[in-house]
Amino acid sequence: MDQIIVSVLNGTIYGLLLFMVSAGLTLIFGMMGVLNFAHASFYMLGAYFAYTLQGALGFWPAVVLSPACSSFDMFRDYAHRAQVFCDAVRALPSASGAQS
Repeated sequence: MDQIIVSVLNGTIYGLLLFMVSAGLTLIFGMMGVLNFAHASFYMLGAYFAYTLQGALGFWPAVVLSPACSSFDMFRDYAHRAQVFCDAVRALPSASGAQS
């Protein structure tokens, strides 16, 4: 009996995970018209952070804290890309042709 309950819970959890991934892809595709497969990398980052933090904090604190860690990593990457873009724009010659 215990094995049936565990199997049903595992199936439900896996189904809900697939629903979350598909809902995210559908939302992004509906808004932007482009499929963004970067969702998988964020799920992987969250799982990696949860696995890494589990030894130090325990299971539930790691599960709660891991989305914050992966979000911080995402925003750090976007900030770096924005800085590179701004540096590239500053390096462009001005439209008037004047030298600075």
